[in-house]
Amino acid sequence: MKGKYALVHTIANIANKILPIRVEVYLRRGIPGFQVVGLPSRNIRESKDRIRAAIESSGYEYPFQNITINLSPSSKKKDGSQFDLTIAVGILIASQQLDLSEYENLFLIGELALNGDILPVSNISELITFQLPTESTLLIPKINYHEMKALGKSSNLIGIDKLSEINNKKEIEDNSKSKIYFIESEFPTENNFSTINNSIKNDTLYLYDGQRLAFEAMVYALMGHHHILITGIPGSGKTMMAEIANIIQSKPNPFEWNEIYNIHQQFQAMNPNFPYRPYRIPHHSITANGLLGGGSKLQLGEISLAHKGILVLDEFGEIKSSILQNLREPMESGIIKLHRNSQWAEFPSRFQLIALSNLCPCGNFNSGKSQCICKKDQIRTYLSKISGPILERFDIIAELHKSLVINSNNIVSEMKISLSNIQEKIQNVRLIQWERFKDKKIHSNSEIPSSQIFEYLNWDNADIDKYNKQFKYLEFSFREKLKVLRLARTIADSKIKEKVTEDDLIIAIGLREGSKTIKFLAA
Repeated sequence: MKGKYALVHTIANIANKILPIRVEVYLRRGIPGFQVVGLPSRNIRESKDRIRAAIESSGYEYPFQNITINLSPSSKKKDGSQFDLTIAVGILIASQQLDLSEYENLFLIGELALNGDILPVSNISELITFQLPTESTLLIPKINYHEMKALGKSSNLIGIDKLSEINNKKEIEDNSKSKIYFIESEFPTENNFSTINNSIKNDTLYLYDGQRLAFEAMVYALMGHHHILITGIPGSGKTMMAEIANIIQSKPNPFEWNEIYNIHQQFQAMNPNFPYRPYRIPHHSITANGLLGGGSKLQLGEISLAHKGILVLDEFGEIKSSILQNLREPMESGIIKLHRNSQWAEFPSRFQLIALSNLCPCGNFNSGKSQCICKKDQIRTYLSKISGPILERFDIIAELHKSLVINSNNIVSEMKISLSNIQEKIQNVRLIQWERFKDKKIHSNSEIPSSQIFEYLNWDNADIDKYNKQFKYLEFSFREKLKVLRLARTIADSKIKEKVTEDDLIIAIGLREGSKTIKFLAA
């Protein structure tokens, strides 16, 4: 590959297909210039100055010749800054400053900084799904390399930091092993999934009597990835409960984390909880496109960015009714299907919803202290948005009370809780589910299909008959009954029991009692 001509390869996403791209570089005498052909995007055409600066900063000479770059197949439009490294290496080979003939099939992916650093690529996990030809090697940014190594996808990959490190095969492979960007034990694998690595700074939590039951309900929700609606007057601690949920939520299992990682890498979305479950809390004035996804380019919404994590919707009753009703399908199926301007896309959205709401517009209904100033029609209109079909999608409806119980010494009655202990219990229950569903397409009790629910409850025909008699007098729909049974499975898991008993079922039914209040007030 010496002389005026060089051929190198890269990989790109073209029309939602991962394809190999031939990058041909030709140098000839004449007026210095830089042309890229083969339907490049504006981003690729603008890379000329970036590539020149990177080459000179790395100690090489930029050839003052007429440079032609051909991206093949020429009939398909290319986009992205990951072509930088491939073009730069092609120029250096063509100008005889590099000899990489030791590599039979060399592929390169990476964006260049002006100082020659090789920057990570956002959709690397998607690009490396391409099946490389035999005896091929793929050079990628070292940060991406360690991410892929942690996921067990580092075969035929070499990580590099700088353009100046690309000298010969031996130096490239030596440099790839020199610097570690991540402690790989932080990434969930089958070996370390059962352990919790993140420490809780403020471990002790004090709960008032009016908060205890709601907290226990939220813990059950986190154990089984169940949707929960928490109601209460202003100042009762609804937002605090959601913040605590983020602190004590479980570590994702390897398959879940892989899905989380792919979403946030592919769509260049930041996950502040990296490498743990995402936690999203958008403002209640969010638009339908912002929450569900959409727009002219079909961007992800908050429900997809919260996939396998927590989505908190505060002031649930203030969100537009049309948006709330559109949540019903993804809450149930874990998928959002979008159609915009003849475009179609399907995004994962297996989020856990923690919805927070008052029981009336002023928030003082049933407060016991402040007087509610809302009229009956206002309360009915307010709650009608969160009753009916959307209410059935919640596994748990809990209520917070601001009232404080004073003991004989005039001291507020409170309960002391260790968040580390609670987090460990949640992780242990999720580990039980990880083992139970290891070879299945589901990862939590909240996803158990209705056709298999009795099997996972370990019930025989006598148990099923007894269950039917108990539910005969409860005004629950089929969906609500299924929610109760899934929740009962989680409660039994928290007690490390194989079979769901009547006590577990009674607790699960009690955790849905709050729906009666909302239905009554909205009627």
